[in-house]
Amino acid sequence: MNLEPGEEISDCLTHLLIDPAICMQCGQVAYRSVVVVSKIGRERKIALCSKHFLEACTLFPELQEMCFK
Repeated sequence: MNLEPGEEISDCLTHLLIDPAICMQCGQVAYRSVVVVSKIGRERKIALCSKHFLEACTLFPELQEMCFK
């Protein structure tokens, strides 16, 4: 998972089986979506499977704190 310059993580969403999403890195069913906001307030969601979500947590400690309180 990469952030564009000026973006920061604002939230972490859990996917339910009734609303599945696809991991943006590998095409597997998404485990969580990371909500990212730019400096101008533009929001985007990055869907990630469990493997790629855990990799993102190691790159962005704030994500781990946000999702595993």
